[in-house]
Amino acid sequence: ASHLLTSRTDLAHRWWLRGNVDRVLAALAPNADLPELGGKSAPPGAHFPPSSLEGRARRPGTVTLGLGAAATGAWVAGLWGADPAAMSDLGLLSLLTPLNAVAAVLVLAAFAVEVARPQPATWRLATPVVLLAAALHGTPAVLYGTLRYAWAWKHVGIVDFIDRHGAVDPGVGALDVYHNWPGFFSQMAGLLDLAGVDDPARILRWWPLLIELVTIPALLFVFSAFGADRRVRWTGVLLFMVTNWVGQDYFSPQSEAFVLYLVLVGVFLRGSATRPDRRRWWETALADDATGNGRQPWSPRWTAALVVVLLGAIITSHQVTPFMVLVALAALAVTRRVRTGSAITLTVGLALIWAGTGARTFVDENLSGLASTVGKPAANAGENFVDAGTLSAHQQLVSIMGRLTVLGIAAIAGLAVLHQLRSRRLRVEPVVLAACPVVMVVTNSFDGEIVFRTYLFALPFLAWLAADGLWSALGRRRVRPARRAVAVAVVAALLLSGFVFGYYGKDQWYRFGDDEIAASQLVLQSAAPGSLLVTGTDNYPVQFTDYERLTYVPIASEPVDSRDDVLADPAGVLAEWLAEPAYRDAYILITRSQRDEADATGLLPAGALVEVADALRASPRFEAIYDTEDATVFVLRPS
Repeated sequence: ASHLLTSRTDLAHRWWLRGNVDRVLAALAPNADLPELGGKSAPPGAHFPPSSLEGRARRPGTVTLGLGAAATGAWVAGLWGADPAAMSDLGLLSLLTPLNAVAAVLVLAAFAVEVARPQPATWRLATPVVLLAAALHGTPAVLYGTLRYAWAWKHVGIVDFIDRHGAVDPGVGALDVYHNWPGFFSQMAGLLDLAGVDDPARILRWWPLLIELVTIPALLFVFSAFGADRRVRWTGVLLFMVTNWVGQDYFSPQSEAFVLYLVLVGVFLRGSATRPDRRRWWETALADDATGNGRQPWSPRWTAALVVVLLGAIITSHQVTPFMVLVALAALAVTRRVRTGSAITLTVGLALIWAGTGARTFVDENLSGLASTVGKPAANAGENFVDAGTLSAHQQLVSIMGRLTVLGIAAIAGLAVLHQLRSRRLRVEPVVLAACPVVMVVTNSFDGEIVFRTYLFALPFLAWLAADGLWSALGRRRVRPARRAVAVAVVAALLLSGFVFGYYGKDQWYRFGDDEIAASQLVLQSAAPGSLLVTGTDNYPVQFTDYERLTYVPIASEPVDSRDDVLADPAGVLAEWLAEPAYRDAYILITRSQRDEADATGLLPAGALVEVADALRASPRFEAIYDTEDATVFVLRPS
């Protein structure tokens, strides 16, 4: 108190001190004689100005909000008036301006300012992360005005099927895998029906942003089990956001199942750690004493029931995620720090029950094909990669930047593990959880996407390891928190530069215009059951309504000889296809998005689909029933 009262600064605010500090001193030492402040007392009604310390305490929120507001303004200004139709084969990246780069710097600066503080506030850490997620994943929804990515449209088609028929059809043929794992689509059909949504594509364009925002608390739940402080946890979330470029957040069962997977892993990590009292995971998983707070708001029965519900939602909705749950549980069991035997038994039991009931049709028809891919990691992984020589120059750059992002986060995480080993503080759980998804490559190709899924499931734990390494390694070198925060921001900025290539780099054909949607809808709703639809590629607003009426034949997916025949004589060969008596109606649909994809990726020779469309227009055997710059529908003229 003596030092405090003789301070020149605090003497200038002596009335504030008398009104506030004395109360604290009196509580700590009630019998002590407090020194007088120059024998003066506060006059009645005196105003006590806040101390400089109190003023500084109020500034962090102002700084964070100010930087966040500036970042938001710069991002919006950078894209103001942008025309998605003007995108090059760099996708949305080609529409970004220097102002968008400034916005990214500002939002990372806001995070760095807060994370450098000894006691950062959660809401101030969350603000820049949420703003970054909104900018990265909300921008396509705003600019495009509708659903992004062809597979998302297919998933809308399954919801439409359930809405029209009130049930699924496991033997439907086209997209039958979704009818055998319909949990996600049944949920969405019910929710959209309750909400009275007539145009799901307009609403579901916001799905990627919603999933990213829901993923944030799921990640924090998992990271809290590793005992890291708030700065490490939020840095891990930030690194995840700037490296998750693989695009698995679109409207799909995988996006939901991934979030549920994170929650399950968090439950097992928090509740299954081997303890002296040998309690089971369901007795401690959602107890606050799992993180040291000494309260248990959830009963063991409710915890076990929650896990059963989560597993049921995953197993009935997705094919890969249940296997990943098993792999993760087995990997945690190997560490001998987590007891997951009962959870493994439960997962296997539920998966087998579903395979023998709801998914029996698919399993019976495809079991031999699934078994044939087991033990072929090179072949399974190889399906994910295209021949770089067939890509355009810009698409080669997109591919390289995406891979560099993967290598970057993996390298930082690897260095973090080495640091943990040297300092004898290795956290085994995140290491095995980051490594175990590689097992998936050995088991299946998943239609050429298994490498992307492997990266997705490993990424949360790579991000946490990288965050822990940035804070602990630099901390041991006595680097000041402010400089560590700058290092975090710089690393995040470098990784973000790769993210924008990987996530936005294919949006030239992931975006669909109104004419493309209208043309596809015309065919889907006009076709009689048992009709044929020939397209250039399968990249267009596909199968989103009444999809079961048609057989779909993309030219780019045909065997090489058949494809070459079409390109050599488009009118002659396609006329024969459409005249097949097996089909009641027959259509050809060529869209702008198909042309862009084929030209940029080398699926077909450059300009091939333009030549096909021109040949059909010139042929007296075809007529265009819908013809715009972005989409054309051809049918055979009546003979």
